[in-house]
Amino acid sequence: MADRKEEIEFGGQIIKVPAWATESQMEVLNKLSADNLKEVQKLRALDKGILTAVTKMMSDNERIKSKETKENEKILKTIEGLDKTIIENITKQAGSKATAIGRKFAADAKAKVQQAYEIAPELKPKKGKGRPSKDSSIFEG
Repeated sequence: MADRKEEIEFGGQIIKVPAWATESQMEVLNKLSADNLKEVQKLRALDKGILTAVTKMMSDNERIKSKETKENEKILKTIEGLDKTIIENITKQAGSKATAIGRKFAADAKAKVQQAYEIAPELKPKKGKGRPSKDSSIFEG
């Protein structure tokens, strides 16, 4: 195309110009430019519509996310409260079971001591004055 030359009249003279520079080619280029401009304007309008739709979707999504987040936080607080309550109840039950076990153990120990005294009555403490004082002659010596 660069090799082909066209002759055009300009100011009463004939000038040879490349084929792409002729008036008919310029009209074609102008038409293409106008068509391209229309297409670019359509794309711009389309992009603007898409941008608006995406912005709305993001806004809606944030509202939904925010609402779900709040609901999830409520559920988590409820679960934490239940966990605390369960732990407190287990601790109370364990404490009362430990107390009951301790009482049973003390009662069993008392019964064993009584059995031991029955088997060996000489081990049974004697009623009387009680333990001698530290000043007593038993510690001298």
